[in-house]
Order: sequence, then C-alpha cells, then structure tokens
Amino acid sequence: MKGLGIYKIILVDDQPIFREGLRLYLENELGHTVIAEASNGKEFLKLKNIHKADIVIMDIEMPEMNGLEASKIVLDKYSNLKIIAITMYQDKVYLRDLIERGIKGFIHKSAAFDNVNEVMDMVYKNQFSFPENIMVE
Repeated sequence: MKGLGIYKIILVDDQPIFREGLRLYLENELGHTVIAEASNGKEFLKLKNIHKADIVIMDIEMPEMNGLEASKIVLDKYSNLKIIAITMYQDKVYLRDLIERGIKGFIHKSAAFDNVNEVMDMVYKNQFSFPENIMVE
C-alpha cells in the first residue's frame, strides 16, 4: 500500500545487507527513491545531497559516529529534516534521548518492512511515530 507520496530517502546503516534489502523494498515495493546511502554518521554528514532528502532512516548504533550524534549535528544545519531511527534497542531512556535529539520516529529492525511506510507518512506530516509500548512519557 502506497503512503502519502513518493519520498526521497537517505539510508544510514552499517549493515550493508540490511541496507540493501531495505533499499530494494523501498524502491521496488513502495515506489520511493533512495537518493543516498551511508554506513555511519561521518559518511552521512559528508553527503552533498542531504538537503534534498524528504526522510532519513538512520541506524543508531554504528561505528565511527553513531546515529544520535549525526542526527544532532545535521539537525543544527537542516532543522526541517525528518529523521527516523532504526534500531534493535527499545530502552526507554534511549528513546528519550532519540526524542531529545530531534528524531521523529522509530522503527524496530525486526519490523522494518511491516511499518516503514506508515512511519514515514506520519513523520513526513510532522507527527511523532513511536510504538505505544515504548513511548517515553
């Protein structure tokens, strides 16, 4: 099922096989366009087309520079950028940190293919999208 529209997406994840699978799903199944990929926060911040992205799907745990640090830096420059965290972790303190860093949505890696379009639609509309069972109060 297609969402609100076709998004231009940047994928940031240190696992090449996961990143490739998600890119193929986003492009071939959902019709979106992945305009860039990076394997860590440092690579992401060097991208020349960050400002062209509708949405960034960013892993949080990565070598060299994690997604929290990269998100904080990029949002200082591009405050309207919409970032969705993708991770295996669900600790409430950790999620509070995500929200404080300006991240608008959360996708658990195990469910990425189930709800990525719904989460992107919500985040694109400037709504938060965190699963109820892990939402920080």
